[in-house]
Amino acid sequence: INVVVGLILKTSVTNHPKGNRSRMLPAVFLSRLIRSLFVILLYCWAGLALAPSSANVTVASSRPPKQVVSINAANGAIDWRLVEESSTSTSVAWSVHEHDLNGFGQIMKDRSFQAALDHFEPQLRSIFSSQPPVDALIVSSKGVNILTFLATKGIWKGPSVLLSPIPNACDHIGGGSWEAEWKSTMNALVSQDVGPLGIGVGTSQDEQDLIVEMIEDTDICGKHGGALAGGSFEKCPTWFLRSFPGGHSWKNEIHNAHDIAMLINRVFDMSTCDAQHKDFV
Repeated sequence: INVVVGLILKTSVTNHPKGNRSRMLPAVFLSRLIRSLFVILLYCWAGLALAPSSANVTVASSRPPKQVVSINAANGAIDWRLVEESSTSTSVAWSVHEHDLNGFGQIMKDRSFQAALDHFEPQLRSIFSSQPPVDALIVSSKGVNILTFLATKGIWKGPSVLLSPIPNACDHIGGGSWEAEWKSTMNALVSQDVGPLGIGVGTSQDEQDLIVEMIEDTDICGKHGGALAGGSFEKCPTWFLRSFPGGHSWKNEIHNAHDIAMLINRVFDMSTCDAQHKDFV
């Protein structure tokens, strides 16, 4: 390129009747323009050469998505297909498979929460022993103590998402008061090292008072940092909490589907970082 530019400069000056040095300015500008265009062409060529082929893209997209299990224990309906479509993650693909514990609510009402857990334990064990393996769990409301039940039984303690968790007394969760149920639930989750754990709640006063404040008041995980800090907890670095518009049924509203997808994506991202950290250590 320097040879070509030199010839252009020589010709532009030699052919000029006066050969005035000032007449070289347009030629100098032209030389710089040619150099810039040449560099741009090189970058474009390199980009095309290094871009992944369609075959590579096909291979990447053909990888099976991670399996997220949703356990419905008499909870409101969530459009999981819409949640999947709302994901903006470029690092992980996932799909949600819902398992309905039909009759859980009635057994809980007629007998107790523990009776419902005992009745559905075989089905719960089957979910987590089947193929393909479960990569993350998502539960709503009373489902928080299905998670603690699974953890204390050694069935599941991996990446999980809690949507507006509400504790219930049972054999492994102390009762007697709202505070006691929350403290026992938090102790079970932390002692079993459940996580990464994402918690989604509504912005209503009830959600903030009965869930967020109660979690923080146990002082087991400390305060959460709010949206600007990613919602992470002081003492539980693999836990985070985010609030979304609405009350206890915020999770059932279609306009909040992308918020649930965000919780799932972040839990997977944290799980990957945690695994890399352990490998490094």
